[in-house]
Amino acid sequence: MKAAKFTSAPSKPESDRVVVIGAGMAGSLLSLVLGRAGYPVTLIDLKREPTSDFRNEKLGIDQIERLVGLGVLSCFEEACWGDDAAGGTGTPLKDCGARYDRWIARVRAALPDAVTFVEGKVDRIETSADQQTVTLCNGETISGRLAALATGRGERLRAQLGVTREIVSDKHSICLGFSVARHADPSLEMTAQICHGRAGDRIAYVTIFPMLDEVRVNIFSYRDAGDPWIRDLRADPIGVLTRTLPETRASLAGRNVVRDLEVRGTDLYAVSGHVRDGLVLLGDAFQASCPSSGTGVTRILSDVARLSQAHIPAWFATPGIDADKIGDFYADPLKQAVDNDSMRRSIRGRKTTLGVTPYWRARRAVAGLKRTIVAVRRRREA
Repeated sequence: MKAAKFTSAPSKPESDRVVVIGAGMAGSLLSLVLGRAGYPVTLIDLKREPTSDFRNEKLGIDQIERLVGLGVLSCFEEACWGDDAAGGTGTPLKDCGARYDRWIARVRAALPDAVTFVEGKVDRIETSADQQTVTLCNGETISGRLAALATGRGERLRAQLGVTREIVSDKHSICLGFSVARHADPSLEMTAQICHGRAGDRIAYVTIFPMLDEVRVNIFSYRDAGDPWIRDLRADPIGVLTRTLPETRASLAGRNVVRDLEVRGTDLYAVSGHVRDGLVLLGDAFQASCPSSGTGVTRILSDVARLSQAHIPAWFATPGIDADKIGDFYADPLKQAVDNDSMRRSIRGRKTTLGVTPYWRARRAVAGLKRTIVAVRRRREA
């Protein structure tokens, strides 16, 4: 699987400028794809250089295929290809990952000249059916035909615009992660491993997978933030995890922790009041998903693809950009299918782990039996 080489399209008029607020995964990718298509873009973020953030560390094959479709796989190939990736002949890897800040740095480094990066904090956004104005805290104003809010942490801006966050599941989950050293001999390095939680430990599953210079351990749990188990895990990640899930011991034995425990809590939410003139919300600005669902990157890539390949070209082909046009994006069947699937997976994951009705108990029993059968079969084949 190779990423296609991409040649930027001819520049479009300045009147077609898109102002993107938030240069995380969603905002940076949208700016990259639109910039390559010739749209003038202003990308605004608090910091020019990305900071470390505990999110989006692993890609699945579906997500890799979506990156290929957008022509941006090269920014993520560290997580998708072997050591000969530079030559383009590496074997695709389904279970490898990379640090989020490294991915974002690569996407930002690939931004074409059509994209102007502005380092600053947005004070307010004023929208209309014709022109959008973004004012920074230093008084600078930036105008464009479309404004795209791409920061899930932009609660202040959403509230100012009359967009309300509606909680679907409060304190839904807690994801915890730490890193251990790789083996000195690469031939001894493990392949990715998934260990499922057991009844009562409030853990959905644990992933252990190689990165370029470390092995990452991510724990997807439904514990409370003040749980003593999390406190103990912070003090002794390997010891506590291997005692909780003994099947992780073989992968972690003899390794040293090289990146301390990180903790990220998630509330599931959607928004209302978002269909308005001149403004579109994407990624976590529109909806949150549980990290255990593995759908966060999928939602981002879906939004970027539908906006850049379908809706923005259609919107800009005729005058104005009113709420009716914007509503077409949120009503897009392809977008809705991805968003709805993400929410279903997020809710089902918690119920599968914690549900106490006979139905969910039976599902856990069946899933456990299936895993046992697979494990026995693999041992026999080995």
